Amino acid sequence: MARLKTIKPMVATLKPQLTATVQHETPRLRGRAGVKQRHRRMLRTNYMCELCQAKGIITIATVVDHIVPLALGGTDDDSNTRNLCDEHHRIVTAEQFGRDAKPTPERYRRR
Repeated sequence: MARLKTIKPMVATLKPQLTATVQHETPRLRGRAGVKQRHRRMLRTNYMCELCQAKGIITIATVVDHIVPLALGGTDDDSNTRNLCDEHHRIVTAEQFGRDAKPTPERYRRR
């Protein structure tokens, strides 16, 4: 019980710091409305990856990606989204957030 008494004041001092770091809150659709929105956005490209299509490759899109990420101030408008496959989404996200894209394990690569 003594440890709990020492941790509780530390958590109380961190809580205001954590909430102060949130710059904005983008309203997001949840549940059925969110599923409809995702379906509508995917239909724009017939569920095909936009970056693969630009290269002449046919790949199914699995992710609706925000061109300007919501975390970096982007909006949740249709004009700020694109449909990507898992591979492109991983690469684009790594570039946007300044990380190196990790190679996909061989068992997950498309053949």
